[in-house]
Amino acid sequence: MIGTVGSILPRSCWTAGSGSADTPNRFFASPSRLGEQVPDVIPIGAEVPTGSSKGRCMVLSRRAGEAQVERPGAVRRDASSGYVIRAGWATRRSLMRLGAMTSSLALLPAVMGASACGRQVEKVPVTLKWYSWGPELPLPFTAGPGINNRLNWNQVAGQFASAAAAAGGAIPTPGTGNPTPVPTDKLLEQQISTFTSEREDVNVTIMTERFDRYNDKLMAFAASGQMPDVVVYDGPNALPLLKAGAFYPLQRLQGASGRAFLADYQPGYLDASAFRGRLFGLPYQARQLVLYVNKSAFSGLSLPPATWGSPDWTWGHFLEKASQLTQRGSGGGFRQFGTLVTGRPFWASLIRQNGAAEFTREVSRSRYAEAGVHEALQWASDLVWRYGVAPNEQQNPNGQSYTFDGGQIAMWIWYQHSLPLLSTRNLGFDWDVFPLPSSKQSATYADWSFISIGASTANVDQAWDLARYLAGPEGDQRALRTGIASPIIRGSEPRFMTGAPATRNRAAAIQAAQQVIAVRPLHESWEQLTGLIDYYLRPVWTGQERASYATRDLARALDAVLGGIGQGGPAIGNAPEPPLPRPS
Repeated sequence: MIGTVGSILPRSCWTAGSGSADTPNRFFASPSRLGEQVPDVIPIGAEVPTGSSKGRCMVLSRRAGEAQVERPGAVRRDASSGYVIRAGWATRRSLMRLGAMTSSLALLPAVMGASACGRQVEKVPVTLKWYSWGPELPLPFTAGPGINNRLNWNQVAGQFASAAAAAGGAIPTPGTGNPTPVPTDKLLEQQISTFTSEREDVNVTIMTERFDRYNDKLMAFAASGQMPDVVVYDGPNALPLLKAGAFYPLQRLQGASGRAFLADYQPGYLDASAFRGRLFGLPYQARQLVLYVNKSAFSGLSLPPATWGSPDWTWGHFLEKASQLTQRGSGGGFRQFGTLVTGRPFWASLIRQNGAAEFTREVSRSRYAEAGVHEALQWASDLVWRYGVAPNEQQNPNGQSYTFDGGQIAMWIWYQHSLPLLSTRNLGFDWDVFPLPSSKQSATYADWSFISIGASTANVDQAWDLARYLAGPEGDQRALRTGIASPIIRGSEPRFMTGAPATRNRAAAIQAAQQVIAVRPLHESWEQLTGLIDYYLRPVWTGQERASYATRDLARALDAVLGGIGQGGPAIGNAPEPPLPRPS
């Protein structure tokens, strides 16, 4: 602090001291160096001394007393006069030192003049641009194989609004497929209302787009070099943006409070979010596979256990239930199947449950030739072709002939983020969510969105504060309430599934966020790798080849690609982890 709160030191008295990459620039004044140019920005962490007077300018002595700035924005430049310390942001240490310098400070009015000393300067906040689809992942993004997606989204929005009204009107209506933007600006304002009310140094300009054009607009921002300060995007769209260098590396900004925030993430999520060994986005609105169960179809059968890792809920137990629940119709076809194979998330979670992984931790070599991998893949194929408890592609094209919400699939493995969508529908049967079965360990598949800071932002520290707020329990409370976002940050569990899905098995959904996870690696060549995986495993899913043969050839092809990547850099994800303790 210079003098009193809001006091300005005349610009002519300031010059910049030397600094280095490790030592922030220090600012001092000297009568012999009047009129030298003053930098527009004092670096974060710079020491702003309080000083004593000499001559007609102020000589700032570090030994006389320093005020350490601990928050960005505590020192701000006044365009006409100099620099000012903002009220309430001086540290206790600096205030104590100021108190010990009464004799020096008493000389300030005479030195600086009444026009400068004690003059209050109005705060000028920075403005951040924030691009988001809304407080929640748009409902159309939460549909998948096994749920009827041939819908009128206006009708869905109306049903969701009715459910919100029944729950007290606290749940926002998600985006629809009509020309109305995905969220309303009002909902987004509400999402950040606590943040903006507490931060007089920041204004937030909201930017949005309807769900079916959201990613195109985001790519346009990246191509033009005009990425907003803070952006939200979904995991499947991350690689092109990361390769384009669209985002700021977050490890530069962590600090003590940032490290504490990151430490609250459940294991695996930050590692799997790294690209080329660096973190560019905070995991946001994550989803994990859970087991949706048609409880009405279980009439006379015991339901699965309510907690993960139960020895009474293995692959064998799951197959037994699926066999009992598969029913043929009068015409020779199937009226109901026990389960449904829902693609990569389904079988990748089986690999982790079997104690294996698709790749090494650095994604430098394939592990598909290992027994734990091809055993899991074969079991998934056998559900269709050997045991007949799941429909094949001819019976169920695009996963739409046999659906869970249509009552034709008794046990459906899909993300918990479909809870709000199912809660809006009149299904005609009772249902709930349960843990996935396990083999050697309990595990699930996880995917998530990201919150990132634009690479060209001029207000990095304020953007970092906003990003952490949005990813945290308070900023993400709406999506947590509806179940669209899972509680992957410790401490967010009490906010989870308190809205429309509150009557469902919250414990099973909460525990899903605490399991070992399979993921989609953020790897340079993932598009090429996944193309090979789809090609070589295709005969397995059509019942034409054993998984042990297909994965042997697949492993060689994957290793050939990974061996030729060169200096692309590691991407972390999908590596095996020790089983977590079973929840009580």
